[in-house]
Amino acid sequence: MKQKSPRSVTSEFFYRLSIVAAIATIVGLICGAVGVKVALIICAVIFGLEAVSDILSKPTTETIGHVVITVLCIAGTFVSSAYNKAKKDYDSISEYPTIADCEAYLNNHTHFFRGSVLDLYLNCAIEKGIFELDKLADNYPQTSQGEDAAHRASVIAYELYKQAEEQDYTDSWENYYENVPEKYHSDAKERAERAELRDWGTDEAAWKTAQKRDELKYYQKYLEKYPKGAYTARAKKGTIDTRVRDIMVKSNGGLPSATKISSNNSAIASQRITNDTGYPLTVLYSGAKRSYEFTIEPNQTLSFNILAGNYNIAVTVPNPLVIGYYKNENYSGGMYDTSYYIVKSRFRLP
Repeated sequence: MKQKSPRSVTSEFFYRLSIVAAIATIVGLICGAVGVKVALIICAVIFGLEAVSDILSKPTTETIGHVVITVLCIAGTFVSSAYNKAKKDYDSISEYPTIADCEAYLNNHTHFFRGSVLDLYLNCAIEKGIFELDKLADNYPQTSQGEDAAHRASVIAYELYKQAEEQDYTDSWENYYENVPEKYHSDAKERAERAELRDWGTDEAAWKTAQKRDELKYYQKYLEKYPKGAYTARAKKGTIDTRVRDIMVKSNGGLPSATKISSNNSAIASQRITNDTGYPLTVLYSGAKRSYEFTIEPNQTLSFNILAGNYNIAVTVPNPLVIGYYKNENYSGGMYDTSYYIVKSRFRLP
């Protein structure tokens, strides 16, 4: 009868290693990643004890195999721990990711789920805009997500540059280089300086620019640069007209009408306004020929004259919750009386 030949040391090693792998796989399928870690720890203990027993008795070639398998099981335990931690962290950020969460994950985990987290990072950066895209591209240049982010950032910068070039105002160039990373600034600062000189370098040019833009800040800029300019009076009227227009856009109106208490044939409408609001009151009259601004202190009455005619009228107080109320009213020669006040049920001035 033939006797079976004993296994070689190499085949014995792989045989035992395959047992460890089989155990870890089965436990993993049943219990998940944590189960794999537990299985590897048990195998490390078993083969570690065998290795110690061999060393204490009489080391053989099998002892080396036991030691190697023990080391591999311990290493697998650490890998499994790292995977479990990475999986837990990934699950915690994947539903509602933020850029800060993605950055923290990528700093803390070297291997697992990095591609998926970079995808989350890219999506967040797309929502946030060019600065976050540029940051992603700089920090992860050798990744597909970093290359995608760099491309998107350059496209956004190009589109913003074309918009600034099309408008070609000082502030359009200033907005451009304030709203793109420095690497995309190109010649924006120089073009802003050229536009500033062209649009605001002379009294005439500045007034044309303010008229063309027809916004409060441009009339104010004209007055700042040319306080004694040829168009100062018109610029002051522009500041009133634009403020009234802005209030009319935001407000629901509701300003009470003035009461006419006397009439005459003059071209002057005399106004008397009592401020019972508890705030300093600003009253703005925007007319076709003239515009006026008056400030009335709390609990005071102010009398003044304006040209008869049609006006959009806005009233505001220095309270951030107050948008202001407005009305349109036509005044003829005579005397008008108005009182503005606040009651608990509602604001006559909101």
